[in-house]
Amino acid sequence: FILEKVYQKPYEQILKEVITEPLGMSDGGYDMEKLNGRLLETKLVSRKATTYYGPTNQKIGYKGIYPAYMYAAGGYFASVNDMASWAIGLDKGILFPPTFLDTMLLGQDSIKNKLSDFNRVGWIVSATTNKIQYVGHPGGPALGEILRFPKEGYTVIVLSNDGELLPNLALAVAGFYIKGLTDKPAITKFKRTGSL
Repeated sequence: FILEKVYQKPYEQILKEVITEPLGMSDGGYDMEKLNGRLLETKLVSRKATTYYGPTNQKIGYKGIYPAYMYAAGGYFASVNDMASWAIGLDKGILFPPTFLDTMLLGQDSIKNKLSDFNRVGWIVSATTNKIQYVGHPGGPALGEILRFPKEGYTVIVLSNDGELLPNLALAVAGFYIKGLTDKPAITKFKRTGSL
């Protein structure tokens, strides 16, 4: 809402002009339903996959509801190509100077004399057991997971439509590429209870 007030444009348009177009991200978009008479309408998102979970061997599709008042906080769909363009754009300093990005991604503030577990953009700051630092954010239960290893120069992006996958896959994938990364998390799922 603050950005829309400053730019005098809808958030989706700001995102497109300021971030996705400069970074060459052309596949993504919001899937927000709007009521038009008795029908729900939504924009088409190229190659969008259905999210599912499986209480038994049967897979059940489900849809997250992202109403207009919270669309900046969720509901954006992107492709692997888009996310790779985003990571490369961060590495090349297209949107932010690298020093500013380091301050935001690696900087942690103190809360009551205790260092926050989150960086200045709300991502988790963590380190593996052998002190390899990374920052990242899981979206949903691992519907979209991003881990950046700044010193090693890697970004691992996992996109999934499995609504039960817990966010450990990106760290497991990183282990194939980052020398000395000893953490081997189990790829686990949780089970939904009750009906959606």
